[in-house]
Amino acid sequence: MTTSPSTEAAATTTSGVRKAVFRDQLRLFTGIALPPALVPLAATVRTKHAWSNPASRAEHVRQMEYLLGCSERAAEVPALAYGYARYMALRGELRWHPRLITRQRVEGMPVLTGDRDASRGVVLNFMHHGQTDGAWASLRHLGVENLHLMAVKTALLRDAPASWKQRRKICELGAVLVPADLAGTKKTVGLLRRGEIVAIASDLPGDVPVTFLGRRVGAAFGAARLAWMTESPVVQMTAHTGRDGAYMQLHAPLEPRSFPDAKALLQEMLRRFEPAVLAWPEAVELPLSRWTALEPAPADDRA
Repeated sequence: MTTSPSTEAAATTTSGVRKAVFRDQLRLFTGIALPPALVPLAATVRTKHAWSNPASRAEHVRQMEYLLGCSERAAEVPALAYGYARYMALRGELRWHPRLITRQRVEGMPVLTGDRDASRGVVLNFMHHGQTDGAWASLRHLGVENLHLMAVKTALLRDAPASWKQRRKICELGAVLVPADLAGTKKTVGLLRRGEIVAIASDLPGDVPVTFLGRRVGAAFGAARLAWMTESPVVQMTAHTGRDGAYMQLHAPLEPRSFPDAKALLQEMLRRFEPAVLAWPEAVELPLSRWTALEPAPADDRA
């Protein structure tokens, strides 16, 4: 829950934003949402409406171009853009149906619920990929207790957009939210040193130059820096889809001190997200709000 509300609004046309804001305010006030069975149909209708608007269609293509333009799937951008529009519409509907996203299948649970060293905290590292808002309640349902989630401070304000208030409600079903500011960072250090699990995203704008899917970007340093400072293992959570539907996958921990410094750790963290994103790029939330755009990476940058 770390994409800025203003960036989310900028992802569609002005008229579309006004309609969405009104619809979300009405839902938040009345508590009325579509019957769950109609969610796929509603997402399809809204996707077709968005795709019929040239400005909206171009925006969805831009999102996929930014994510994949330097990758091996660059030629597929126009085709993938429609799938991205569809998933964005579906995500917008599902946030009003928490029961549909808070019991997700999660593979690899023993890394968090097994015989881990309870004296060491864990940085649960993620990207805004798939249904991350509902992942925290899903983890709680599967036995993860006292989970904390770092969130942008603007998303926690009383006057945040209705859609963000709803997202906050969903996240709070499984996690205690910690503002991603100076005070929140100090609190997170304490949590990790007490052995708690803290979820922190790494697909945020920042000033640390890294490579992701062939593109040079500036990434946020928070997750890697906090893991390094507290010597907390990094467990990454990736999103996938297959014949049995969507699911989350937890991966074997990365030990910070196995890397020469926190920047090297960050690059490896992002590298390990690449296969999941490349396999299911349509489910990345607002790629243009991810990282700070730099020049494309040279071909031998990873050597």
